[in-house]
Amino acid sequence: IDVASCPVVFAGDLNSMGQTGVREILVAGEVGPDFRESGDPTEAGQQGKELTAKVKKQSVGFFADAAEVCFGEGAAPPTILASNIDSKMRHDNGELTQNFIETIKRAFRQYCVEGQEVMQREGVERWLLAINKEIGRGSEYRAAMAAIEKLGGGDVLTEEGFIGVYADEVAEGK
Repeated sequence: IDVASCPVVFAGDLNSMGQTGVREILVAGEVGPDFRESGDPTEAGQQGKELTAKVKKQSVGFFADAAEVCFGEGAAPPTILASNIDSKMRHDNGELTQNFIETIKRAFRQYCVEGQEVMQREGVERWLLAINKEIGRGSEYRAAMAAIEKLGGGDVLTEEGFIGVYADEVAEGK
């Protein structure tokens, strides 16, 4: 079978924005050591890092980015197919709603040791496993680690830091 002559549609939520290694290998057919990701605000600190030490290729053929073809580079609208629930989480001015803040606080307390007002490292890890299925991935992980580091790098996450994680998520449209 001549793979290059077979039409292929590759669809999925790749959880990425900007120029990524996944997009590069699909559209350009390969990604090499010189390629650097850029453009994804949820990947703070990742820009400029080497993705691979050697060239990686795919042999299916060159893919077109359908959103880019339809809307132009960087102009694709959000792809969420659910009703807009932003108004339940934040006001028009961007401030979080009181109901959303209370919901975040309840979630925070769920992972705190009873009687403590901070989330210990064990609680942070239980929370991250619950939402991301592994520790070390996701924008919540990176934001939580930044909030912990902001306090001097100890092993606790404050309620304020936890709320900040979700404030950032909502601000980014997640």
